[in-house]
Amino acid sequence: MLALTKRRRIWVLLVSFLAMIGTTVFIFAPSPPTTIEVIFTEERLESTNIDHYRPRIVQLGPLTIFRRRKNTKEQWVPVRGSGDVTNVSSVQSLLPPQGSRKVFEQDDLSHDPETTSDDDPEESLEKRKKRESRKYEHNMADPFETGTCQAQYDWQLHHRPNCNHLMEQDLTRLGLVDRDWHSYVRFLANGYYRDVWKIQDRNTGPEKVVLKTLRYEHEFIDRNYDRHRRDAVAMEQLASSPVIVDIYGFCGNSGIFEYADGGSLDDIIFDEHDSRQKDWSPSDKVMIAYQIASALAAVHNQHKEGVAAIAHTDMKSNQYVYFESSKTYKLNDFNRCRFLAWDTKTNEPCTFEVGKNPGNYRSPEEYAYDGETEKVDVYSMGNIFYEIMTGFWTFYHVKSKRVPTLVKKGIRPKISPKILNSTNPFDQALLHVTFRCWEHDPKVRASAREIQRYLEDTLNRLGVPNNTTNSVTK
Repeated sequence: MLALTKRRRIWVLLVSFLAMIGTTVFIFAPSPPTTIEVIFTEERLESTNIDHYRPRIVQLGPLTIFRRRKNTKEQWVPVRGSGDVTNVSSVQSLLPPQGSRKVFEQDDLSHDPETTSDDDPEESLEKRKKRESRKYEHNMADPFETGTCQAQYDWQLHHRPNCNHLMEQDLTRLGLVDRDWHSYVRFLANGYYRDVWKIQDRNTGPEKVVLKTLRYEHEFIDRNYDRHRRDAVAMEQLASSPVIVDIYGFCGNSGIFEYADGGSLDDIIFDEHDSRQKDWSPSDKVMIAYQIASALAAVHNQHKEGVAAIAHTDMKSNQYVYFESSKTYKLNDFNRCRFLAWDTKTNEPCTFEVGKNPGNYRSPEEYAYDGETEKVDVYSMGNIFYEIMTGFWTFYHVKSKRVPTLVKKGIRPKISPKILNSTNPFDQALLHVTFRCWEHDPKVRASAREIQRYLEDTLNRLGVPNNTTNSVTK
């Protein structure tokens, strides 16, 4: 018994000794080469210079993992762990598809970025050239004339900038005021592409005008130059219409426009501090709808009645601005507009495409990315009528991501029974034109001119003074 116990003690000591040796060997064993795993997430990687991103990269013993933060090119977050990367100079990806992974061994990181590849370096370089070529093509303006679709008018292809007018404007007096405490230069707001400034035009003295300049976050690329060329050309062609904002000058991505002192229709409808919408009578709403339809009818019929040459493609209530002196709403902002070409083979207008159609106010064909016509404007005009009629955003009760599916299925914004069952003739007229604009099939959908004439007839029939309607008829 005593010998057995002694033997057990010896075995325990031996096992413990061996365990210590194994642990020591494990601890001092050389680590495998450092491995970098780049996880490509929301967007493709533009640059993977470790030196630039070193503070945002973590090392987990032999494994280093870093990841792009959603929707940004310059912020990185670790998957787990903490620490810093050493012994690594740079990582160069070949921009694999979104969601894929690429693992780099430390020995690979010193290779020429142009030829870093798992397989054939020459093939990888070719892939990179193709990627850069696609990016270049994306920055170019979309071709207008293609195949049998040719320009209807020469002005659709050209523009006439008057850069001197813009260069003469003084923007150095930001914050200074005149004797009446009016700013010489004041930032008003911004759209998606441009900042909006109120300035005093040096050529017209005390008159206030609007200067629009490209926002810093956007690049000076051909696509943006062409976008604002179309904006200027369209507004120049529509200069004779009393319900289109005037343009005074244009150069590059900038332009000078008529100043609206009454704010936008969107402000009036939805700003809780603006009481004007609360004072609208049913006849006032129909009059505003008539002015809106008159502006769109001018856009679609400026050069030939019944054959559109321009489609606005961004009809929203914030695109209409109010002028106190004339009591008129005017249509503004044509930098998303499309010029319509003519099919020389079928002898009819060509359809067009817009690459991205976000928002809650677009037509079924826009959400389906089918061929578009000027009728997309008419559908969106129905949404403006809805906002005037109800005081609500379109689909205010639905999550935005569900709206395209609902619209494509034929579902339209909710209207209260109080409005649907109203016997007021102005309410009924506004309901009628809204539903005519919301027709699912663009071939059945009313034209802007038909909507304008129906509303004008309604106003005349119900006793609204003729001089009011005639002032905006074109």
